Amino acid sequence: MKALLTIVSLILVVGANAAVVTITPFTPDTLTNYAGASNIPYSLTSAGINVNRTMVPADMLTYLFNSPLNLTSYVSSPSVGLIDLGIGINSTSGDQISFTVDLYGQGSGAPGLVQSFTGFTPLALNTPTFVALQTNFISDIALANNVVAIGITFNGDTAINTTFGALQAVIPEPSSASLLALGVAGLVALRIRRRS
Repeated sequence: MKALLTIVSLILVVGANAAVVTITPFTPDTLTNYAGASNIPYSLTSAGINVNRTMVPADMLTYLFNSPLNLTSYVSSPSVGLIDLGIGINSTSGDQISFTVDLYGQGSGAPGLVQSFTGFTPLALNTPTFVALQTNFISDIALANNVVAIGITFNGDTAINTTFGALQAVIPEPSSASLLALGVAGLVALRIRRRS
């Protein structure tokens, strides 16, 4: 019986697929420009935050979430922090550019930095793409349950026409084959139990 449970566990782990889920879209319903913090022209539409200009290093956008986000489900441990986060991006022209994403949380005092990430605009044009964010550093993971703002800082000097569509995450989900295998394993286990 132990061997059967081990096999079922392996089937579920090996058969896991990843699904991209949207945590929040970047739209006028979900974001408000943080007055004075954004230093470049942008447009906030139902498609997302559109930036169409020649960037210079330290160009920045900062937005407040209209409703705070609870991102604690993406915290694996204090030493690892938020995981599997990304941004849905659609580039219609321009070169690839590096950008930094900072998430800010609200505790009892002033908002503080939760975590900082780095990403790159996609090379594929006119194709909505999930862009994984790589952790730069973690500041105060305890504020992840009340994320109130997001900052995007560009780290290059190239012309882009890019829309930042949503904060997204990759979550594992079992494949159809692994669910079928689990069902078969359950039937086998039931038969073994009836024999003994």
